[in-house]
Amino acid sequence: MNDPYEDEYGNWMHNIQLELEAFEGEGPPSDEALLRLAHDETGGMMGLVEMLEEEYEFEYDEMQTLKGDVLKMRVALEMALGYRK
Repeated sequence: MNDPYEDEYGNWMHNIQLELEAFEGEGPPSDEALLRLAHDETGGMMGLVEMLEEEYEFEYDEMQTLKGDVLKMRVALEMALGYRK
């Protein structure tokens, strides 16, 4: 699969992958641990989106699209790991 973000964010994503694989010195994380992390990160992203929504003027549709994209990312991960049918 061709990743359109590889050129711009490739090194950053690689470092995140290494960090996740080490998983705080405990070795490769389980699917459940990755899912918990995805849920935590989703909560943080949604909080940031809501803060931006309060501070700046965005079109309603733009904010809904951003929120939907964050949630879609989480659901896709859940589906990939077999936690959502």
